[in-house]
Amino acid sequence: MRFNFRLVHKGIVLVSIPLLFELAFVGVLMHLYTAEQMESTRVEHAKKISDSITQMLKEIVAAFKQCDNDAMLRPGFDTNGIRQQITLVDQQYIALRELCRGDARQTEVLNDCAQPVKNMEAVMLQIGDVYDHLGPEEVRRALSQNRKRLQHQVQMVGASQLLSMAQEQQDQVDRSPEVQAGYRRAVKIVLFLAILFNVVLTIVLAIFFSRGITRRIATLVDNSVRLAQGKPLHHVMKGTDEIAHLDQVFHDMADALAEAERSKQEMIGMVTHDLKTPLTTVSALLEMLEDGMFGTLNEQGLSNLKVVSRNVARMNGLIRDLLDIEKIKSGKLALFQEDVNVRDLLEEAAESVRSIAADRKIEIVVKADEVDVYADNQRMQQILINLLSNAIKFSADNSQIILAGKRDGEAVHLTVQDFGRGIPADKLTAVFERFEQTKVTDATQKGGTGLGLAICKALVELHGGQIGVVSEEGKGSTFFFTVPAAKEVEELTPSEAAIKA
Repeated sequence: MRFNFRLVHKGIVLVSIPLLFELAFVGVLMHLYTAEQMESTRVEHAKKISDSITQMLKEIVAAFKQCDNDAMLRPGFDTNGIRQQITLVDQQYIALRELCRGDARQTEVLNDCAQPVKNMEAVMLQIGDVYDHLGPEEVRRALSQNRKRLQHQVQMVGASQLLSMAQEQQDQVDRSPEVQAGYRRAVKIVLFLAILFNVVLTIVLAIFFSRGITRRIATLVDNSVRLAQGKPLHHVMKGTDEIAHLDQVFHDMADALAEAERSKQEMIGMVTHDLKTPLTTVSALLEMLEDGMFGTLNEQGLSNLKVVSRNVARMNGLIRDLLDIEKIKSGKLALFQEDVNVRDLLEEAAESVRSIAADRKIEIVVKADEVDVYADNQRMQQILINLLSNAIKFSADNSQIILAGKRDGEAVHLTVQDFGRGIPADKLTAVFERFEQTKVTDATQKGGTGLGLAICKALVELHGGQIGVVSEEGKGSTFFFTVPAAKEVEELTPSEAAIKA
């Protein structure tokens, strides 16, 4: 079964798996910590039992020495010392039973030595009573008669498992540092393994998930490049996560763009065929009417004819500009670049519009260095004529337009300067956009399609140059652009040419 995880689910998995292992390691550490604490408690308990047994045996020996002392044969011996020792033995025995409560084997050992302790205490009390109530001879006799009996009871206590139990508890105490050191070593090992394992696991999981994500993101990036290049996209990604959804949206967008492109091409086809051809026919008929081929028109008819002719010319210009813009945008406009003399280029462009400028007594002055550019002559003419036409439209009568070109490093700097009304500061960056006019009324009063400067910008950039404008209202505008200068060919002497060949 194939699971389709969303990115948030993958993120939860990426965090949860190491977290689960961390919890497992924490559980192991808690177990080791608890075991070490239990070992410490057990050792402390064993030490108390060992100390208690040792103390009880010391009290028994001290009581035995009280009763086996020659001082009892002299007057003035205090038998309270014997009773106090017996009391201390009883207290230690009770404390020892409390410590051994819950351990059946230890309780059994204590039960085995309980009777000898009681018998020993009974003999000691008997000897004390003889000393308190009878004379020295009776005391000597009691000591002589009960010494062996008392020794026997003490030996029975010593012969019981009490000493072995004390030794066992002491052995546990002696072994405890090594055992606790083992637990500490285990804790260090577990901590090291936990850190190492979690680091490795996290890296592996990160690589596993990131590879899938980065691979699919790379596919999205490649799809965007393919879309820009007009190549077919990769197949739609499988899955239900956000990346798959984004890829589906991207494919839908690509389909919508393809449909829009198809509609645009249909529109361009319609413009080139269904509009351009009839307009050409209309333009030809208008010229025939103006030439009087169908009879002579009165002044009103001729005036109306000129209006129609201007509108038809404007429509033809708009269609031509639209087709140029589309060719440039689609990359279908090819440049035929060659070395072109700048002075000849500017003179030719000026000559193309000089008759229009002459109608308004506008002088076009050409100033150019002797330099060549590497450019498409026809497209350069188109750029310059567009800029000159704009300059003529917005210049005052009896003014001047300066057309200049000079070398600027590896490029040639070309300018078209007029002394007309200028461009408002807020319009300087927008004049190169499509259908932009300095004023709303310019399209009707001055003519033009609003595409000329946009075409100029596209053609200049197609040559690898830049275009711009500086202007001040009431003082005129200067449009400038750069194109690559022609590479200079090194002239070689015949001998140098032979060597190079």
